[in-house]
Amino acid sequence: REPSLIREMNLGDNYILAAINDGFPLSCVVSTDNFLKTDPSVYDLSILLSPVPETPAVLEKLKDLLAMGRDVIVYGTRERLASVSLPEGVRLLDVAEPVSHLRAALADCGYRIDFDKRIECKPPTLAISRSRNALMFSVYSANTTTDAIFKFPLGAPILCGIDAEIRDGASVYRFSRGEMRECRVFVEQSDGVITCREAAPVNVRWRRSIRILGLRNATVRLFPEPGCECAVTLGKIDDHRPIYDERFSLVHDETLGDYLLGKDVSGDIFFRIGHKGTR
Repeated sequence: REPSLIREMNLGDNYILAAINDGFPLSCVVSTDNFLKTDPSVYDLSILLSPVPETPAVLEKLKDLLAMGRDVIVYGTRERLASVSLPEGVRLLDVAEPVSHLRAALADCGYRIDFDKRIECKPPTLAISRSRNALMFSVYSANTTTDAIFKFPLGAPILCGIDAEIRDGASVYRFSRGEMRECRVFVEQSDGVITCREAAPVNVRWRRSIRILGLRNATVRLFPEPGCECAVTLGKIDDHRPIYDERFSLVHDETLGDYLLGKDVSGDIFFRIGHKGTR
């Protein structure tokens, strides 16, 4: 290989390594061959991050994905970025610039990930992946005094089993050393504290009951497990005949999956998920 290409690859690898250490949530890597073979629908719910394409085939597929509405970020040296004809809409990142610009590019795509920390502290290392119509947050915190701040296109992600402080519409967490958290709840709310935790299902109709507390005039989106009945109820945790919350309706979204949507919601609710095949 040409020395210039080896240098480009080395700079790119170091850039991605530094970005991961800066809290960029890279969760999956695919080879060039597999990228070209797979159906574009595989990347429906992904933001694509790529080095400057080395072949016309990769460039054309990135263009196709961009035309389908996918977000595409390309990184490389300034010389390499200038040598390839990339379409308008691709976010370009020079590896000579600070790696924090990569998280800023995510914010341009609607996914804000920030950290409130002391200068000398390393931010948490994150992986955010999709599983069974939910987001899974895998976190390693090198320093547990750091606040992690999230705001996504559907609202602030509310993680199960942990309290979220809401600041200016974003959810703020102070993670322990290592955590894995499920997220099926997204909330648009200006401030407050929201708690999301598992509760006893009580009624045989439901397999899971997730209690959400602290909602104030909020827009709430709740994602059930695939193929399962879902509902929102009010009432006490031991209520065998739950009262169904009529503020919520089912939304069928071909891209994001099915979810329950409620607007101007205040107080506490129970998000019920049924058994497989009860949809």
